[in-house]
Amino acid sequence: MPYRHEFAPTGGALGVDVGAIEGATDGWLDGGVGEFEPEQYQDEYRKRVAELIEAKASGKRIRLQPKRERKAPADLTSALEKSLAAARKERSVA
Repeated sequence: MPYRHEFAPTGGALGVDVGAIEGATDGWLDGGVGEFEPEQYQDEYRKRVAELIEAKASGKRIRLQPKRERKAPADLTSALEKSLAAARKERSVA
């Protein structure tokens, strides 16, 4: 992150009013920030693992879901070309 002194001063070479930019962003950057409340969150993974361990310890048979086969990634270039062609077609019709 750059330091404050690395920016052009007000009316500098770029003619940027740094004060106006800072004023426009006051509150915007901190607007979505709140206190972190860990009690709002639960460790679902740990909970499921504990349930599996308890089930296994009590003699229950654990059925795991079969591993899904991953498909090869689609050819992104051809997908983009199809998308662009469809967009051009919509523009020409509209």
